[in-house]
Amino acid sequence: MTTETLTPWLTITSGTAGKLGRNGGEVGFRVLRDAAGQQLALTITSNSGGGCWSADILPWDAIERCLPDDRQTAVPAKAFAQAFVGKSANNGPFATAVLLALGFLARAAEHRNRYQIADRWFEIKARLLAQEAGEAYVPAMKATEAPLGMTRQEIPDGGAADERPQGRGRRGGKVAVEVDHASATQ
Repeated sequence: MTTETLTPWLTITSGTAGKLGRNGGEVGFRVLRDAAGQQLALTITSNSGGGCWSADILPWDAIERCLPDDRQTAVPAKAFAQAFVGKSANNGPFATAVLLALGFLARAAEHRNRYQIADRWFEIKARLLAQEAGEAYVPAMKATEAPLGMTRQEIPDGGAADERPQGRGRRGGKVAVEVDHASATQ
């Protein structure tokens, strides 16, 4: 387990953000804060389409490490994918959509598919840190994940693994190894 999963996160705000693509749709998200009010995090919680994504809890410093040194440089949506542990192709664009909705990014005037870092980045971050925290956020476990202290054999359904092929699939293309969260509830 990583330290991100051990941190007790509290919900500051949640909502939806319009996807970046021309097909539309929305992604659900939560902005989280640690109990001490020192760290922010972000997690994607839903997708109105059928695509996969990673439900990783992204510490804000992992997001900020994706930013270029020159804050005037426009960034592509895929730049934020490196903040995730999961490898879904949707991760970067979904995180970008949320950052755009929260005001951390703006569309770059000279590049249709790139984004400018908002001058108010640190002001918005400070405002979120100062906000009253709400309920504790406990991410939903996958069916194949055992609660702490349980082995796979002790899980009621036997911990049956996902039967989808890993790597190259039936049609010769790559098959997503992420969980489809479209039907998951919060």
